[in-house]
Amino acid sequence: MPSPSQEFNVFHGTVIHSLSPSDLEINENTVVIVNVATGKIVLMERKVDNLNEFLSGLGFLENKQYNVNVLKKDQFILPGFIDTHALIYRLPQHAPQFSYAATGMDLPLLDWLDTYTFPKEAEYAESEHAQNVYSKVVDRFLSCGTTTCSWFATIHLEASKILTDVIEEKGQRAYIGKVNMDQNSPDYYIEKTESSVQDTRTFIEYVQAKNNDLLTPIITPRFAISCTSPLLQALGDLAKEYQVPIQSHLCENVAEIEFTQSLFPNSVNYTAVYDDHGLLNDKTIMAHCVHMTEDELKLIKEREAGVSHCPNSNFNLQSGVADIRHYLDLDIKCSLGTDVAGGFATSILDAMRSAFTASNTVGILRSQYGNCSAKPYKALDAKELIYLATLGGAKVVGMEDKIGNFKVGKDFDALVVDASDDGPVRLFRHDGPWETLQKFLFTGDERCLSHVYVKGRRVAGWKQSDGADRAESLCRFCDCDMVAIIAALAATLYITGTIVWSLAFFSTFDDRFIQSLPRYKLVTEPVTSAFAENPFHIMVIKLVFIVLTKVFGGFRYSLAHLAYYIDILNTIAAFAVFWEQIQSKPYYEKELATRFANDNTGVPDITSLRQIKRLLHPVLKNDGIIIHPHITYATREEALDAIKQTNDYNQPRKMMLDVYTAVEKPPGLRPVLIHIHGGAWRMGSKNHLYPYENDLITEEKWIVVNIAYRLAPINAYPTHLKDVKRAIRWVKQCINNFGGDPNFIVLAGDSAGGHLAMMAAMTANQSQYQEGFEDVDTSVRGVVTFNGALRIHHDMFFAKKVAMMNEPINRAFLLDHSPVTYCEKAYQQGSLVPSLILMYHACTKSKLFTSMWPEDNVTPLSTQTAVENLPSSIDERVERRMNPRLRALSLRFRVVIMYSTLDGVLVRFLPTASFYHGAETSITRTILVWDSLLSDAKRESYRVVL
Repeated sequence: MPSPSQEFNVFHGTVIHSLSPSDLEINENTVVIVNVATGKIVLMERKVDNLNEFLSGLGFLENKQYNVNVLKKDQFILPGFIDTHALIYRLPQHAPQFSYAATGMDLPLLDWLDTYTFPKEAEYAESEHAQNVYSKVVDRFLSCGTTTCSWFATIHLEASKILTDVIEEKGQRAYIGKVNMDQNSPDYYIEKTESSVQDTRTFIEYVQAKNNDLLTPIITPRFAISCTSPLLQALGDLAKEYQVPIQSHLCENVAEIEFTQSLFPNSVNYTAVYDDHGLLNDKTIMAHCVHMTEDELKLIKEREAGVSHCPNSNFNLQSGVADIRHYLDLDIKCSLGTDVAGGFATSILDAMRSAFTASNTVGILRSQYGNCSAKPYKALDAKELIYLATLGGAKVVGMEDKIGNFKVGKDFDALVVDASDDGPVRLFRHDGPWETLQKFLFTGDERCLSHVYVKGRRVAGWKQSDGADRAESLCRFCDCDMVAIIAALAATLYITGTIVWSLAFFSTFDDRFIQSLPRYKLVTEPVTSAFAENPFHIMVIKLVFIVLTKVFGGFRYSLAHLAYYIDILNTIAAFAVFWEQIQSKPYYEKELATRFANDNTGVPDITSLRQIKRLLHPVLKNDGIIIHPHITYATREEALDAIKQTNDYNQPRKMMLDVYTAVEKPPGLRPVLIHIHGGAWRMGSKNHLYPYENDLITEEKWIVVNIAYRLAPINAYPTHLKDVKRAIRWVKQCINNFGGDPNFIVLAGDSAGGHLAMMAAMTANQSQYQEGFEDVDTSVRGVVTFNGALRIHHDMFFAKKVAMMNEPINRAFLLDHSPVTYCEKAYQQGSLVPSLILMYHACTKSKLFTSMWPEDNVTPLSTQTAVENLPSSIDERVERRMNPRLRALSLRFRVVIMYSTLDGVLVRFLPTASFYHGAETSITRTILVWDSLLSDAKRESYRVVL
């Protein structure tokens, strides 16, 4: 039982492993616990339905020292693959041969060695080349799930050391052998007997000195043909001296067997050659073993040596077909090898499939050419293939007490197999764990391996997180399945988002419906406000919800499906609106042009469709505009203080402004518009000329000033407001140099910029926001805002992320910085405030204003004033000509205009206006037309400045 003070990885799901060639355990709802420090399996418990309850008994919830990995239905855990003649998956049996895998398949073994193998292996005398290739090779093997591999290197000592270092770095478990060859080899690739023995001894000591239990040196005579008898004997002595394993080739090819017998006539057969030199024992791995006599098989059995079956290579090099069924019946230890480049694939999965084909081939040949009365041949099945790739391989390499399955006490060498639809495997509702395993075996590849572990450490796998699934690799603190929790949460977010999206969409044509909802102000108002201000952002968030719901399985819930279909309808409706807007634009523009021409409004030259198009679609171009960029409005002392407070030398860059003027300068001073950008007080910049500013400059010859200000979280509010005041100070003192009138300043802003514009206007000349320039007049003539923040005294985002407050929240401070506070005081006291044009989404703010100033108690403006005519310019005649769906779904805005007069404050709610072409165009029309229609006398009497 694990100690509660240690750290463990917990896996819960389907666990599959072999106990024998015919006994494959498939355990569902099984818990495997791995000690992180030792990498060993400390507990395996089957049939655990309630993981949380089970872990509670181990002290998990109290100590929180377990990393829980919950597998999904189409995931399972297998023991790591073992490649006994190379690595697993797509790695060469001989590491150097990786670079020429899948070439020369038309040649038999001995010709293939002379043509391809020996010339390529000779290149590994260059250390840089060896480092490059070996790194790729080991990565490839691990990605294919080969956790243990028996490597053939080359005859080069340094290259073999490099391979060892690479394997150690990558974390693979491996047998590593420096190849020995002192005869029947090309002159450029051969050793002397003495140097071969000495280099082998040096290599063994090099590997053992690392004291890494994952790395084992292995004696590696290439095969008997390439080694003299003295070399074989010396290698046998080294194996006995250092107690290390042995690997080589045996009976792969008929010509090879005949050549070997001619070289060693004193040995009774090929297998006996190794036995006669002390190279055949229970630590020996013999690759291929295709053409074995019964006497040789008997000797292999007596010495307890192991066989590495390499069917892919055997087929490709025309070597033959090994009868592994017969070997297993004789109780000979058998395993699988990829033998690249003889084999063209580096994956043990391919070796299993080739072994299946080879076994069936043996059965076919026997049925056609053998004794028909003999017992029917049984080909290898899936259970035996899994055994050969895992526990069988562990027995061949002498590590069945460490790896091969998930018995308690063994190292956790494992693969997390993900057979979901994202990979090559296709599952259906009727597929259980056994069917999933078979489909992975015959159709899967490395794309199915999300995680590969060696001794408890993750060494490969395509998933980024360290859990069995990115959604489930979290500790659980309730009895529910974490998958279900996250799926339900994702579905809830998506359903909620769809409802809000639908409400916001409907609110564009029916305020009463939205305002009748319970708790409208707390829930619907902020979201519909965001919809009006940033519809693109809302659509992006909605898309994120869809992705989350899909990834975490939230569509398993019927409500999520319903939300999805509603969402489709919303999207179709939105596109229909855009299309109808395009279709109805000629009617809209023509009617508006006609109305301006016929209503005697006094607007000069507004008599053509072309003129109206300019108003509705101001082209953003800088022709006729001069820009004076990056002017610092802060004093030297203020800039230094900004650096001192934040230790950030970039802060003075936030205290700059750009001045835009017309190329053609009219006589006299021109009105000044100061635009304050939005961005939730935390982002945004001044480097953008809005379309309505473009028109003001080029057509009306206004001076436009775009300002930047310091942002949260580096600077806490009211630093933002103070910077706006500093910018106003600069404009008052310097704008006349650019042809601007310091006594005719209008502030404009959107969102957070609208809030700052209103606050700057309403707190004019208040000393607490003008430190160091208290005597400067910072009053302005008016404010135009779009979706400006009026109420922030209940806004926790503003309090914590902008004002940077800690609990308890200073409500009085928030109230003082809500523009609505000053509006209420002005209305109640009859005091003067700057003239305001506040534009909002119709449903968003209407209830806010009606609760502040009852609409029936507001003194009406004269019906002769242009501001009453402007929003009504799209009358019923236009709407009747437009498609009803467009009339119903188009965005609408409520315009609130507030005046200070000599008699007090007048507030007027204008009829809901449909602005089909965007808020910025609406602001342009408001400023231009209002300014043209109101006489100087009316401006003075109403204190209206535009």
